[in-house]
Amino acid sequence: MANLLAETDLTPQQQRYLSALSQSSDHLTGLVTELIDLAKLNAGQLVLNRQPLALNPLLQSVCEDLRPKALTRGLNIHWTEQGLDAASPPKIIADALRLRQILHFLVQRALATLKSGSIMLSVEAIGRPSMRPNQTGLRFSVHPTLASLEAPYSPILSDEERLTLAKVQTLARLFGGQLGFRDGKSHLTDLWFEALFDTERANLEPAAEDSLSATPAHRRGARVLVVEDNAIAALLARALLTQEGCRVDCVSSADEVLSKTLADSYDLIFMDMGLPQMDGPSLTAALRARGITTPILALTAHQDEDSRAACLDAGMDDFLSKPLERIALRRALWHWLQRDTGAKPHWTLGPAQANLKP
Repeated sequence: MANLLAETDLTPQQQRYLSALSQSSDHLTGLVTELIDLAKLNAGQLVLNRQPLALNPLLQSVCEDLRPKALTRGLNIHWTEQGLDAASPPKIIADALRLRQILHFLVQRALATLKSGSIMLSVEAIGRPSMRPNQTGLRFSVHPTLASLEAPYSPILSDEERLTLAKVQTLARLFGGQLGFRDGKSHLTDLWFEALFDTERANLEPAAEDSLSATPAHRRGARVLVVEDNAIAALLARALLTQEGCRVDCVSSADEVLSKTLADSYDLIFMDMGLPQMDGPSLTAALRARGITTPILALTAHQDEDSRAACLDAGMDDFLSKPLERIALRRALWHWLQRDTGAKPHWTLGPAQANLKP
């Protein structure tokens, strides 16, 4: 909602207040997320979702995510692959979300040591005696380039950074790898993570991001039903979908869903998982039993494999996390409202893919 408000006409004073609100909410969200993840890790409840992952887009996305924050301090971020086969780049088998979290932490800690210049995020192949065929050892490292380092470097971490450090150290062990820091006398000169990964060779498909930058014809006028009992979440979904050119109806109960879908024709349904009368999977199963074939996308704060599997088993087609973000929404609309492209959903569950609609 703060992002939507930022797109309206505001006075300079209102913009300052909104900026403070956004920074505070991001900080709170970060604390809560780190606490939940750390609790799951300590309880042994977090399992890595290993899927094929291309290295160059991973490095690029990490740097692009953090570049705006770096630029506010006059810093920059670059990335490179060292010693990897450029003609046939390997895809590693890894949990993209968790690996990104490790790399995010390394880059953020490196940025904290600089007062000018730039840093480099790199990945290079390393040999290990225990390596099997179709396996590669990789070292992801972050180090200053053409940089003026803060001196003296203080290792003091904020509450959120301490939580994140504890989490990424545990994640590193979960990957079967190591997290390391090389200390100079007054600063960190290198931060790294290394592990062994299974690999697969593949020709990488071109990114479809250009299709996400504007509202294409196939989205204009699309009829979308949002099933959400939380008024604020429904307001956010309606606003974002309307800005993407969709015609949106919002309902909050199972009875309304059943009557709406039987009486009207929709191109897409967004389904909250935690409805009070009948949860999202049960309601989806009821719709499928009535012959409703409209693609149904789950909306939920839960991102674990059990929740995803429950969505698929109930007949849902895709999965979006709350809070709903514009880029994730655009990817979903691009795929599900342009069905003849042969594109795959932006997440998969390995063997459970068989449950996805063609």
